[in-house]
Amino acid sequence: MHGDLLPTAVQAYQSLQDILDVIESEPPGLVFLFSGYLFTLKAPSLLTFKEFDKLVSELRRKDCAIVTSDPFFGAIRHTRKVPENGITLSQKARQFIQSYRDKRSFRKIADSLKDIMHIVPVPCANMGASRIDYISFFNPMYIRDNKKLNRVSNAVNELSEVSPEPGSWLFVLAQYDLDFQLHKHGEQGFIDIIVGKLRETLDNDKLPTLIAPAEFVAAVSKYFDSKSNVTLLSVCCFEEFEQHLLDAEIAFYWQYFSTSTFLRLFQNLPVFFFDQGHLASINKPFLEAGLKHYFLSAPPILLNIEDPLTVNQLAKFRKGFLLSAQESYKKLSQLPTPTELVEKILDGA
Repeated sequence: MHGDLLPTAVQAYQSLQDILDVIESEPPGLVFLFSGYLFTLKAPSLLTFKEFDKLVSELRRKDCAIVTSDPFFGAIRHTRKVPENGITLSQKARQFIQSYRDKRSFRKIADSLKDIMHIVPVPCANMGASRIDYISFFNPMYIRDNKKLNRVSNAVNELSEVSPEPGSWLFVLAQYDLDFQLHKHGEQGFIDIIVGKLRETLDNDKLPTLIAPAEFVAAVSKYFDSKSNVTLLSVCCFEEFEQHLLDAEIAFYWQYFSTSTFLRLFQNLPVFFFDQGHLASINKPFLEAGLKHYFLSAPPILLNIEDPLTVNQLAKFRKGFLLSAQESYKKLSQLPTPTELVEKILDGA
């Protein structure tokens, strides 16, 4: 999707054979699986289990070092049954989560990965699955230097009642988060919530931007005309998304562990939440592990969706956010860099 932005060769695969062909033509010394747990369990699966097992076996046969990421900190086995009532999920999300609960399938993939080193971009002390070897790293490229920030951000550290130019407030909704909210509040109910938040942003003399799936953006757009100073985006390249993300005074999410939130967290840019997210709602061990290992100094700031947004309220929250973000970064910056991570893996750490 963003291959033209990467300083390396990029190739898409359509089958196991495509991957094996690359391994044969360019024998790797090290293979990262991102993430090994998703290849067979994600609906629809990227590979069948037999295909994935064949891939791992072929890499072992070639004496190649293998590692996998583990976005669930070993907690995915604790995902409880999705209830028919209470927590509401779309059919697609329900199938996705249910696939993790197929004990036979999970046991197969877990057994295939149990002897493979797991990497995590956070401190790994007391990680959930004690029989698995974890290794931590932190990528300093997450942090944008002042030159970069000044180029993409007009209000990078501003959050005050008096500003020479209106600042922007960013609302980000991924597809699964949107599915969860639509089933939680109802389609029209959630549209009304989002429209209300965008209008509250305008009432605070701020410029609202919503980035969300296309159909939802189309539904929200009916409530604003071309002169309303509301930016609605369904698709944009990463560079454009990054500019919106880093330019916003505040970013609002509906999921604690969305990767892009950490681009702001590690940069001391306020990010607040209206929901903990669909997976965290049904997997308490995952929620506890994620809070422990990502939010190292204080829990994320969860706002009540029914409370109106005001500059004064958010300015108070920002003070606590900055203290915890700075402390978290201090701890993360002590972890091995990606280069040091590779050296440790190849040395058999």
